[in-house]
Amino acid sequence: MESGGYKNLICDDLNRCDFGETDVATARFANNAFHVTFCVGVLTYVDPLAYAERDEDKPDARKRKNPLRELARVTSRLVIFTCRTDMCEAWEAIADEMVLDSTWTQLEKKKVPYLPKNKTYTDKGVEAKIYAYVVTSGVDEYSASS
Repeated sequence: MESGGYKNLICDDLNRCDFGETDVATARFANNAFHVTFCVGVLTYVDPLAYAERDEDKPDARKRKNPLRELARVTSRLVIFTCRTDMCEAWEAIADEMVLDSTWTQLEKKKVPYLPKNKTYTDKGVEAKIYAYVVTSGVDEYSASS
């Protein structure tokens, strides 16, 4: 912030993306509020399986807004996110579904070192993937079901 690189920097918790809550991480933002959004080093700490299914017949199940769909909803142009390779299969499947339903088009998917000086990860072959998508259609906040 001291360099002036950010006009505003808002930190929040994507684990709070539940339908019906007023404190949803992205709820305060209108559709297309940002030209570009970044989600770097976050999805490692968010359970993708919590967003895999919205089943109205399971009253105990939490009905969560998918963070990737929420990022697409609040973004008019470009969404960039990262994920560790040992944890990104489910997120990549969700992103691929969003390509198929024309929410966005893939611009880049690239492997990069993940904490290259930390042997805990390098010895296990863990890398990170960087994903970049161009948002191609508006996403209505209530129709984004997955």
